[in-house]
Amino acid sequence: MVFLTLVVGDIFAQFSIPVFANKRDSAEYFLVTEAIQEIFKERQTTGLYEESSAKFDSLIRVQNGFREKIIAYRIVYKPAPGFTTFKDLKNGKVKPQDVTQLSFNDKQLVNVPAEVYLCINLKELEFVNTSLKKLPSKLSKLTHLQNIYVFNNSFRSKLKLGRNANIRKLTIQGTNGMSLPKSYKNFSGLDSLELSRNIGMTAFPVISKNKRLVKLNLIENDLTLADLKKGNLSLQELNLQKNKIVVVPKAIEVFPNLKKLQFNYNQITDIDPAIGNLKKLEFLSLYQNKLTDIPSGIYELSNLKTIDLYFNLIQQVDPAISKLTNHCCPGKVIENSKLFKFLM
Repeated sequence: MVFLTLVVGDIFAQFSIPVFANKRDSAEYFLVTEAIQEIFKERQTTGLYEESSAKFDSLIRVQNGFREKIIAYRIVYKPAPGFTTFKDLKNGKVKPQDVTQLSFNDKQLVNVPAEVYLCINLKELEFVNTSLKKLPSKLSKLTHLQNIYVFNNSFRSKLKLGRNANIRKLTIQGTNGMSLPKSYKNFSGLDSLELSRNIGMTAFPVISKNKRLVKLNLIENDLTLADLKKGNLSLQELNLQKNKIVVVPKAIEVFPNLKKLQFNYNQITDIDPAIGNLKKLEFLSLYQNKLTDIPSGIYELSNLKTIDLYFNLIQQVDPAISKLTNHCCPGKVIENSKLFKFLM
């Protein structure tokens, strides 16, 4: 098992577990991992290393073989500290009108319980390790509720979103990509959408009807942008770090009001010249990709202030870089062997 500690927003991730294409590989991987952990415990107790070395080396080789079959990692979350638990609400330990942050952590939870609607001052609602099938329109009666977080939801069908104009931020993480909402138009008041770290998420989210959306995070998914068609006129920040993008398509121009765009840790070799149509773009990050030169469209970004091209394959800079005049440090280029960073 691979352990890590993360803080994502207000949610604390305890550790991550590998995801395999089939259950057999998953079960065998964990059996091997447990056997390795038992040897570690035995060594700590007895102080003997040589007697277990052959078996240990063999298990490590088997474990490494299974690691090549890992398709993703699922982060295991625990409820955010400070949130009222549903158990305390239901048992009467907390008065409904005093609850502003409410958390569920129940694998059996499919529907939003009636007790939630008594929390008239609720501002934030989170679902951790649930099987929720719908965020109903009745939630709109909670007029103070603006933030909803959904972590590791395992309902097999697509999560449905009832009509709600009050929600400003929606976070869905750790969910199977096939179980994400079909679109987000029913949450018409959204200004921030967080859809990072979802298992097998290959489809770009449908956000064309979200007229107030400003920020979209899509970190650590399996997006390629090959299906990108409809955009969004209000979007200002788009984060696509750690996806499977090789080519940035012409369709990137469907976000004309972007100010911040991040493509860190992809496999990008080419960017369509249409990126030059993002005239309001101020920050562009292409850290650790496979570009061999600066794409021509970037020279048309007249408002660009910062571009990060560290860890690419760029060997020289075209004189056209001088066209980018809206910068704080004119002509400043930091070069270090195979990497470049341009601060503008």
